Amino acid sequence: MTIGRALKQKWINWTIAALGVMTCLSNAWGETPSWSVQPKVCIVENLGDLCEMELSLSFHGLEPGKYCYFQDQTRLNCWSGSAQQTTLLIRFTKDTVLYLKSAQGNVILSHKMDIKARASNKQVRRVRQPWSLF
Repeated sequence: MTIGRALKQKWINWTIAALGVMTCLSNAWGETPSWSVQPKVCIVENLGDLCEMELSLSFHGLEPGKYCYFQDQTRLNCWSGSAQQTTLLIRFTKDTVLYLKSAQGNVILSHKMDIKARASNKQVRRVRQPWSLF
């Protein structure tokens, strides 16, 4: 019985040690950062019209640090610390990309913002005449 008990104790010790190592490694590697951007599309009356919208941003797995928002190549604003949720006002007239970059300029996250028009600039041509004998 003592050999069985000793083996059981060794197995428990190894299991606890393995769990400790996995916990340390998962904390060292961290969670992959992600974000949720709402709304995803801006609707304007005509293509080329200015779209102004307030975005709601939710972050997941983002390490505390200094980050900057970019709209295409233009820096919007920067912040430091750890944010879980925030809002951001953007303006654009064509499809644009929103970036979150680190203080070193590395792209951490990106999201394409689409712009859609209610009125189309294209005119639809009729394929057949409005009247018909048959």
